[in-house]
Amino acid sequence: SLTPALATLHAILTTPTFPPKEFNQQKQIAFSNIASDQQDPSAVASNTFMQALYGNFPYGHSTNGTNKSVQTITQQNVLDFYHRYYVAKNATIAIVGAINSVKAHHIAENLMANLPSGQTPPSLSTANASNAETLNIPYNTSQNSIILGTLGINRQNANYFPILVGNMILGG
Repeated sequence: SLTPALATLHAILTTPTFPPKEFNQQKQIAFSNIASDQQDPSAVASNTFMQALYGNFPYGHSTNGTNKSVQTITQQNVLDFYHRYYVAKNATIAIVGAINSVKAHHIAENLMANLPSGQTPPSLSTANASNAETLNIPYNTSQNSIILGTLGINRQNANYFPILVGNMILGG
């Protein structure tokens, strides 16, 4: 039966508690991930590449954050984010498996029942292409990482998914 799993998911979506102990534990994990990235040549190369390509656009920042950003985030920041973005207008539910459409719609409606309708967040601006450059990061290791790239098309482009599938087929 899916009932216990769906009840747990509903509770997670609609009544999270963000306990201080776990919040602080996640911050410590984030600090460890940042430290680990700084010792991984591939991660250093990837983060540097994304910063060079996107600059101050959100994609130009490591998904792990920085020591400063993790240090300054508060439990209230997390609660504010939850209340602003965990709303029905931002929800996308994908249900896969041996389930009919009527049951799937029923599950989706029950999951969203206690979420406020909310508002869709503003769209991100379009990233601007940066000038071509070559970056060489001295790193004391026998492993090298080389990354080449440029901005591609965005997800709203009608050719996005055909190109994505083609890239996957060609080994991208």
